[in-house]
Amino acid sequence: MSIINLVREYPDIRRDYPGGMPRKLEDLLLRICNAQNNEVLHIFGGKAGWGLRGDINTNVEPDYVGDAHSLPFRSNSFKLVICDPPYSDHDNYIVYGNNNKLFYDAWISEACRVSSKYLVTRHIKQFECPKDWTEYVRIFFTLCPNRYIHLVQLFKYD
Repeated sequence: MSIINLVREYPDIRRDYPGGMPRKLEDLLLRICNAQNNEVLHIFGGKAGWGLRGDINTNVEPDYVGDAHSLPFRSNSFKLVICDPPYSDHDNYIVYGNNNKLFYDAWISEACRVSSKYLVTRHIKQFECPKDWTEYVRIFFTLCPNRYIHLVQLFKYD
């Protein structure tokens, strides 16, 4: 299967919070995955526009407070799981105000466990495709000119 590559520019309109995925990008992902609001889980997503919003930061008023390394859901509970983690330990400190480390293998394993069909990651680096999943779409985007490129990877369960 070929990977679909898309390039977009999404203006940075949320200046009140250093994290968060652009709303138009969330809308595009829902269309690509044909997912309804109640079928979506956002881990690291307290400011997300769609789905069940989970975050460890209570200040962003998530739907549930929890750690992405140990999700409180049954396996295959969501059609689409979106992961938008901090990009570094320093960014983690800025967004969450703590020195907790993020462990890719743990949170990606949990995201795969609770997803029945689609998994999305957003980062400034490319992630390895999880075992038993296929990389389906890549979206390269910037929030404004002369900023680094973000990569959204959409994986589909085989």
